[in-house]
Amino acid sequence: GSCLVRDTIRVDYINNLFIGNDTLICGNDSLLLSSNITGPGVSFQWQDNSTNASLIAKNAGWYSLTATLSSCVLTDSLFLSKTADPMIDLGNDTSLCTGQSFLLDATTVGATSYLWSNNTTNSQLSVSSSGIYAVTVSIGLCDYVDSIDLIFNNLNPFDLGADTEICFGDSIVLRGPQGVGFAYLWNNASTLDSLVVKQAGKYWVDVSIGNCIETDTINIDVSNFNESLSNLGTDSVLCNGESMLLDATVPAAISYLWSDNTTNPTLSISQAGDYLVTISDGSCSFVDSIRVSAQSLPAFSFGPDTILCPQEILNLNPPQGSNYTYKWQDNTTATTLTVSTAGTYWVKVSEGACFESDTIEVNYNNFDPTELDLGNDTAICPVDSILLDASVSWGDSYLWEDNSNVPQRIVKADQQYKVTVTAGNCEVVDSIEVDHLNFDLFSLGPDTVLCLNDSLILLSPNLPSYSYEWQDGSNGSAFIVKSSGKYWLKATLGNCDYTDSIEVSYNNLFAPRPKLGPDTNLCEGEQFIIDATTPNGQSYRWHDGSNSATFIASGLKDSVYAVEVINGICSGRDSILVGGIEKSRITFSTKILCEGKELLLSVEPAAGIHSWQDGSQGSEYLVIDSGKYTNMSTVEHCMFKDSVIISLEDCECSPQVPNVISPNGDGINDLLQIAQENCDYDQFEMRVFNRYGKEVFRSNVPGQGWNGRYQDKKVSEGQYFYILEYSTLGNSKEVVKGSFNLLY
Repeated sequence: GSCLVRDTIRVDYINNLFIGNDTLICGNDSLLLSSNITGPGVSFQWQDNSTNASLIAKNAGWYSLTATLSSCVLTDSLFLSKTADPMIDLGNDTSLCTGQSFLLDATTVGATSYLWSNNTTNSQLSVSSSGIYAVTVSIGLCDYVDSIDLIFNNLNPFDLGADTEICFGDSIVLRGPQGVGFAYLWNNASTLDSLVVKQAGKYWVDVSIGNCIETDTINIDVSNFNESLSNLGTDSVLCNGESMLLDATVPAAISYLWSDNTTNPTLSISQAGDYLVTISDGSCSFVDSIRVSAQSLPAFSFGPDTILCPQEILNLNPPQGSNYTYKWQDNTTATTLTVSTAGTYWVKVSEGACFESDTIEVNYNNFDPTELDLGNDTAICPVDSILLDASVSWGDSYLWEDNSNVPQRIVKADQQYKVTVTAGNCEVVDSIEVDHLNFDLFSLGPDTVLCLNDSLILLSPNLPSYSYEWQDGSNGSAFIVKSSGKYWLKATLGNCDYTDSIEVSYNNLFAPRPKLGPDTNLCEGEQFIIDATTPNGQSYRWHDGSNSATFIASGLKDSVYAVEVINGICSGRDSILVGGIEKSRITFSTKILCEGKELLLSVEPAAGIHSWQDGSQGSEYLVIDSGKYTNMSTVEHCMFKDSVIISLEDCECSPQVPNVISPNGDGINDLLQIAQENCDYDQFEMRVFNRYGKEVFRSNVPGQGWNGRYQDKKVSEGQYFYILEYSTLGNSKEVVKGSFNLLY
């Protein structure tokens, strides 16, 4: 028909695989075999099953490669031949001694040329200095290289020095030559580079480096001139007043030098100390020393001969020391002695070869000290006294604690009494404690004169354990006096008794009897006239000193009003307690009621009956609107009235913040200040931030403005932000945020 259909196909041919021709290489070389066909999708397999596109051939033999791409499989191979490796070997790296030479031999069968690292071309090379030596041996077209590192060690002969002699106790340091890598071996097997020698003998050292070695020997002698030739003796002690000769003489010595710079072989000393002498024979010297201590035992004295009192003892205490020994007149060896009888006493105190001694004569003044006896401590009845008698047959003088000097005293005060009686050089002391029995004294009061219609009540202390008796033999707790006479009361406790009396007499007058009435309470604002008028009263004296027959009481505080009515020498008294009843008042926190709020009115004091203007009762009233509020209160016999007018206002707080300030000092908008109305703040804080969030102002004071300065410097113009946090009385906290511009 008229339709025509076409199709095409592209056919590519793959190049033949080629890895190279058969070839010959030197025995120490290798050959890189590579496929000439590469690209995506081509896989390779060599005769050793490796799969890379190339292979390094090191050994002689056949090498083959199979390359696969899609359905095509190509193969190529070659044969690799290698010449024999002559194995050039100059030997191992080695070290030699300075002055030696070493022959390097690179002779190889079939070699066509030689080239050394110093450009010589012989098959052998003789060397005598350190370095790395290399040779290239050519066989046909193949080159073979080897090298060797030779080190010639620089070890020269050395000398430990001439044979020598050292002084006893000295030492000498033998040192070998110094060098990097040197090894040392001394005759005592030490491997250090030096040896300290103190004893006589033959000393040698081998110094080696590598295969090189050098040796030297030295003889050391030690002088026998030493401190064993001298003997100042052992440390010693000088007794008081003695001297000592120190002798340092030594044969062969030619000089002496003592610590005090004297130069004789001997030194006479009389003081303690450390003494040293340096002794020399011209070559060697040594030091000998001795410590000489002074006698630590001091001279002592028991004091003058003495006379002791009866029963008195005397402690004899010579110097004490851990290395002292003692011998008393009775051959005892104690460190101290107690004397209780008359006699002659002495002691010898020794310290090594040194000693000190003293003697004392002791006598006694004989009398009987027990004759002085004031008696046992005692207790006496109230107002009693006691005789203290210190009289003794041997007393020369008497001295009491109050400086009186009589043998006897009558005392009555509670205290300790002490007397010192002297007999010659002796004193005997005795004392006694005198106390009064615990007896409570009392008083019936002073003698008195009563008016005809008066009586007097006398009271007994009536204490437990006491017995009481009135003048009439009665023992009641009180006695009423109605007639003139002498009245007394006797109290008894144990062996003690005490009596007090009072004289009572009557005049011919009657005492006034004022009557102020019963105690009462006044309503606040009232007054009360207290009338003390008495028919036989001549004068009046109130508690405040006023002298009218009447007294006006007022006030709320409970007060006692007292009056004394006087008629000649007779008087009468009475008193009355007048209290006050406080007026009931309406209390409130404010007279302004905010719209939508409540106000609580309270009556104080709350006691009583309280009626409000609307007939409700109670001490509290809740106000929700403006108006006049009245309360009528009844408290006991008092009635009180109070009222308050409450007004209504809009109390909402609405602070206003300006949107621009210009703190340039012209008096217009110089401050960022809050405009506020009806704002009674309970809490207030305003903070200002720059556009980077840094706080530049903070205030807790309402009405305090910001002048555009931070740390006393003007801030830059621009936009600033504020946060205002506040709360008013009775309201929750409000937070207001905003921004404003600052311009100059």
